[in-house]
Amino acid sequence: MIEYWVMFLGSEFLAVLFAHAIGMISPGPDFALVTKNTLVYDRSTGMYSALGIALGISIHMMYCVAGLGLVISQSHFALVLMKYLGACYLTFIGLQSIRSSFRLKTVLKSMDMNKPDPVTRIQNMSSLAAFRMGFLTNILNPKCSLFFISIFSQVVSPNTPKMTLITYCAAILVISVAWFCFLAYAFSQKIVRSRINTVEYYIERGMGVFFVLLGLKLAFSPII
Repeated sequence: MIEYWVMFLGSEFLAVLFAHAIGMISPGPDFALVTKNTLVYDRSTGMYSALGIALGISIHMMYCVAGLGLVISQSHFALVLMKYLGACYLTFIGLQSIRSSFRLKTVLKSMDMNKPDPVTRIQNMSSLAAFRMGFLTNILNPKCSLFFISIFSQVVSPNTPKMTLITYCAAILVISVAWFCFLAYAFSQKIVRSRINTVEYYIERGMGVFFVLLGLKLAFSPII
């Protein structure tokens, strides 16, 4: 048992966690979505988005452990389809945010900003909608799919036991949930919220433009 844990905590496990940590904290659609939904809506919306992202990550890892990752990586049609679906969805999120920012600006200007909680949105995002948005943003990102395929095919040994692979996945999932929920917690702090209340519509508009650019970049970039 001791020898197993020594081997488990060896270079392979650390390499997997390090590779995932670098990919996770790098600014991308997942990072941007949690940030946007927390700043524009509230902490719970950001956290539900984080849980949706975690489900997407879980599915990516499951098919990699099952050996389907190699099949997907070799299927040009599947990757191209995922690429354009992801690009369309990111662009859709961006356009929705831009449109919402104009309505929000009108509402904020008509409110009494001296009240304790000046931000009252036209329509809050439901927990299910936030969860679904997080899930679709992650699962339709071919870069995310190829990232996990790369980890499990290049970093992890083919001889690694299935139980060890499942433990790797569990560790990655826990780290992912912790990181994205931390983002939601950090960006929902009162000091942060008080500074963005009066310019919330600019934040949503800017993040909307960012998502549109992400979608266009994904659509016109090579898969690999």
